Amino acid sequence: MISFSANVKRELCRTAPGAKCCALAEMLGALLYANHFSASCIRIVTENPEFAARLPRLLQRGFGLRFDALPEPEAQGKRVLVLEDPEKISHVFTLCGFSAESSLALHVNLALLENDCCRRAFLRGAFLAGGSVTDPAKRYHLEFSTSHRRVCAETGTLLLEMGLTPKQTERKGSSILYFKQSETIEELLALMGAPVSAMTVMQAKIEKDWRNDANRKTNCDTANVTKAVDAAQEQLAALRQLAGENGDLAGVLYLGSVPERTTDVHAVLDSLPEQSWQFVADIPADRWVAAPGGGRELYCIFAVRKEDTLFVYEKQEPAYPAQLGKELYGRQGGQPILLLCNGSREDTDTMVMVYCSTGRSLDWNPQLSAETGRPVPVEGVDDFSQHPTPGAAP
Repeated sequence: MISFSANVKRELCRTAPGAKCCALAEMLGALLYANHFSASCIRIVTENPEFAARLPRLLQRGFGLRFDALPEPEAQGKRVLVLEDPEKISHVFTLCGFSAESSLALHVNLALLENDCCRRAFLRGAFLAGGSVTDPAKRYHLEFSTSHRRVCAETGTLLLEMGLTPKQTERKGSSILYFKQSETIEELLALMGAPVSAMTVMQAKIEKDWRNDANRKTNCDTANVTKAVDAAQEQLAALRQLAGENGDLAGVLYLGSVPERTTDVHAVLDSLPEQSWQFVADIPADRWVAAPGGGRELYCIFAVRKEDTLFVYEKQEPAYPAQLGKELYGRQGGQPILLLCNGSREDTDTMVMVYCSTGRSLDWNPQLSAETGRPVPVEGVDDFSQHPTPGAAP
C-alpha cells in the first residue's frame, strides 16, 4: 500500500514545472537536499518514479542540460540520476551562484528565490528530494532532511520569512527541519502545490477532533453516571442510618398506584412521576417483584442492615396460618426491591420478611391505609414515603 508521503510526492510531481526561474529554483532545492552534490559529481537517488521522471525535465528547463546517466524506464526500487561531466557540473554551479573551486559549504542562494513562485518551487524540490510527511490519521509530522547544516539553517530562515516556523534537530548526521502542527502542514503542502493532500490533513484533523470530542463526552457521561451512582448510594445510606437509629429493620417507600391490576412493573414505573429517589430508579429488573395475580400499588422496600436477608412470599392461606406461601423473592444483602402488589383494595396478597443477622426478624403485609393513603404503620418498618428527598427543598 502506497504511503501518504508517496501520495503527496505524486501530487507535487503533477504540478507543471512553470517558468525557467521556477524550474531552476525547484532543481536547486532538489540538488541541495539530494544524496550527493559536489563539484565532482551530482547524484540523485529516489524510489519515486514520478520524481525520477520529473528531474530530467527540470534540469533541461532550468539549466538546459541532460543527465549523464538515467534509470531504465522499467526500473524498480531505487532510481539513480547522475551528472559527471565537469562542464555540466560547472554550469550548474554557476547558475546556482556557487563556485566549483570554492571550499565554502553549499548554501541557499536567496537571489534566485526573490519571487514567491520560486520560493514555493524551491521548497517543492527540497521536499521531493529530502522530505517526508507522516499519515495524518496517525500523527502530524512533516520534515526536510539534508546533509548540509548551512542549507538546513538557511531553509529555516526562508520558511520563517514565509510565515512558517519550523523546529530544527540533528539525526544520524543529517540536519532536520520539521513541523508538528496540522495547520502549518496544511499550509505548507498547499504552498508547495499539493492542495488535495492539504485537504486530507484537514479532514484527518476534523475527524480526530470529532473523536476526541466524542471521547470527552463519553468520559463526561461516565463521570456523571459514577456521580449518580454515588448519589444513589448516599441516599440509601442516609435512609438506612435514620431507620437504624430508630431501631427498625426495614424501610418502605410508597411510590404510587395504577387503576388496573398488572404484573408489568416497568409499565407502572413509566406511568408514575419521575422518581426523585435516585437509588429507586437504579433498582435493576432482577429485583422487581410482582404478586402472582398482579397488583396496583408499587413499593420500594429495603433491609436496614446490608447483612440481613429479605424475602417476599405470596400471602399464606387463612386456613393454614402456620405455612408460608410461595416464595417470590429471597436474597441476602438487604438490597432495595420494587414490589407490585395488592390487586384488590380489600385485602393484601404478599408478605415481606426480614431475617436479621442479629437474630431479630420481621414480617408484614404492605398495604395502604384507606384513611391516610400512606402505608399502614408497622413496628420495625420505617416509612419514608412522607419524608422529602435528602437535599431537596421541604
